[in-house]
Amino acid sequence: MRFELISINGKVLETEDFISAMIPTHDGQIMVLPNHEPILSAILPGILTISYGRKHIYTPNYVIGWGVVHVSDDICRIIADIVHNEDSLTDEEYIIAQKKEAEDLKNAFVLEGKSVDDPHKLIQLEYELLRYSAMHQLMKNKEATHPV
Repeated sequence: MRFELISINGKVLETEDFISAMIPTHDGQIMVLPNHEPILSAILPGILTISYGRKHIYTPNYVIGWGVVHVSDDICRIIADIVHNEDSLTDEEYIIAQKKEAEDLKNAFVLEGKSVDDPHKLIQLEYELLRYSAMHQLMKNKEATHPV
């Protein structure tokens, strides 16, 4: 079975040796294996774990944003607006993301001293919090498996 991970910047990963994928969706985590029943589902920001390979099994993790997963007879394709590989996510990016999250939270409900009830702003904040939470979890996992 073929697997493709695509971001707005193009293909991030493509392999013919797909084994499995753990995907964050609105209804919870789903595990996709070869010969999975066809699905089309929205994905949430979170951690995507993929396994692929023949002689050596690779299991990279990615922080992903909003997107869709499409599974058919011969392909599992994930399209997400943001994709960060665990190896490419640096401590500096993580620190910047933490600072932005704190600033977003500070400004989320108050604007010029008045309460903000804009649902679009709250949805955007939820998206950012899910993404930052996934980045945080991925960095914790990275530190646990690759101590300094």
